[in-house]
Amino acid sequence: MLVDPDTLRITAVLDFEFTNTMPAQFAYDPPWWLLLLGPDMWLERYSMKEFLARYVPNLEQFLRALERMEAKSALMGGQAEEPRLSSRMRDSWKTGRFWFNYAARKSLDVDAVYWNMLHEDGTSVELLDEETRAEIEPFTRMKMMQLKAYREQCAARLS
Repeated sequence: MLVDPDTLRITAVLDFEFTNTMPAQFAYDPPWWLLLLGPDMWLERYSMKEFLARYVPNLEQFLRALERMEAKSALMGGQAEEPRLSSRMRDSWKTGRFWFNYAARKSLDVDAVYWNMLHEDGTSVELLDEETRAEIEPFTRMKMMQLKAYREQCAARLS
């Protein structure tokens, strides 16, 4: 509710039940729902290989249909958005941004998405500058010490 601070009268009632606010670039990702079950459910029940085997053909079909609609819209004098949504979705899928954004939206599934689609067997560490690489080991040691202290606290509380 919005209330006038002087009169304390209700000026508006807002219902945000179906409101979705997120970064605009998420709109450039292909839809995750092309299989009705999201990647998180596929990872839980099956495997990423099975998800991709079923998802990619549906994605191609979806993008071809979108491209047809974009071409039809352009012929009918519609606004020519450049780059087109279909191109942005293809780029998102090709670069892996789809998975990064999906993990950001589905925080409970970030671990599964990271290990199945974003992890690059350590090669990404080489892309870091010297200063950042030098901080990895001390940071890891600190986090492991914090984890040990946390586990000790949990054990003490539960015993």
